[in-house]
Amino acid sequence: MSREHERFAYLITDPDFIIIQTGANLALLGRLGVVSGQSLLRIIPALMTDKPKLQQVLAGHAPQHTVEFIWSEEAGTQQLPYCLTATALKNSAGEITGLLHCIEEEIPAERPPKTALEQEVQHLRDYLQIFKYMMDMIAHDLSTPVTLLSGYLDLLQLQHPFTPESEAGSYVKIMTSMVDRLMLLINDLADLSQAEAGKLQLNLQLTDVEALVRELALEFRLHLLAKHQVLKIELDEQLPLIPCDVPRFAQIINNLFSNASKYSPEASEIYVKINLTAQGDFLQISIRDTGAGIASTDLENIFKRHYRTAEAERSSVRGAGLGLYIVRLLIELHGGKIWCESTPGVGSTFYFTLPTNSDFLEQSVYSDVVEPPYLYQPTAPNNLSYQHNPTT
Repeated sequence: MSREHERFAYLITDPDFIIIQTGANLALLGRLGVVSGQSLLRIIPALMTDKPKLQQVLAGHAPQHTVEFIWSEEAGTQQLPYCLTATALKNSAGEITGLLHCIEEEIPAERPPKTALEQEVQHLRDYLQIFKYMMDMIAHDLSTPVTLLSGYLDLLQLQHPFTPESEAGSYVKIMTSMVDRLMLLINDLADLSQAEAGKLQLNLQLTDVEALVRELALEFRLHLLAKHQVLKIELDEQLPLIPCDVPRFAQIINNLFSNASKYSPEASEIYVKINLTAQGDFLQISIRDTGAGIASTDLENIFKRHYRTAEAERSSVRGAGLGLYIVRLLIELHGGKIWCESTPGVGSTFYFTLPTNSDFLEQSVYSDVVEPPYLYQPTAPNNLSYQHNPTT
């Protein structure tokens, strides 16, 4: 063994980073807490930072990836002097089946010591990666029991129908509301984890956005009725089909509809407008409310993670500050952008654009579906109205 590296070990992981084989210096692997059958990323959370680069090796887009320092979970916040090099492992057919990780323990004296500031920065990075990893695990581990709880609540109401006015009915209504809120938060955390790991992709279809927005408006009608609100939709005639991921588009619209309703007073109106931009290369959708509005100092921050305005904090509307951040990520993944214009005391208008041409989309999975799969009722309910603008 050379003077530069005193000890050496290796391990093999499958495409999901599960350890399937270890070898050479098992004592070294033992100090890192390496156990076959476990996730390497779970054992060494500091590797989460390099997960996208490791995935590039798995995909055959990079020959190898080297990490000079590995944070050891068993050692707490201590930074241990290890060097890991990951290389694609192929079968006899040349297919990549996993990664071969070569781990070497370096001689600490060979490297200059880190300053106190560098150590503190590294610790903060480690804590951030652990936090993201924990959020990923929380979203994954909570989704199953909450889904089961929701199912049992539905079953309870089917087998023992309670009137909303009864005491038991009010309890069931509160529990159902809390479960729905918790599921929304879990879904937001899961989306956030996927997006920040670069794993969130779109399944694009050529979609009739007009029909889809109408359908989503009909689904949102009960929320509007609860506050005696009216949703008015104005759109250009002969809008083109655009490539979008239908469930993700619905997630964007539902979030913006919900915010407009929650932050607007009762018996108010919400205005939706859909039109092409002047050049015709983007579809623009705006949602205007008549709520309290947003201060100019908050406008540049509302699309940041966990940000809530002072007005939102004072209101009875609860939230984690993730909704608009995730909306922004989804719109940008589509190749569009989102912004807001607001006047305090008058209301806010949220605008977003989506490209009409799939050439704008580089990270998405494109599926060419010519026929729009969504139909809508031609007659609008009393609290929904539609207006077509002639195409100029």
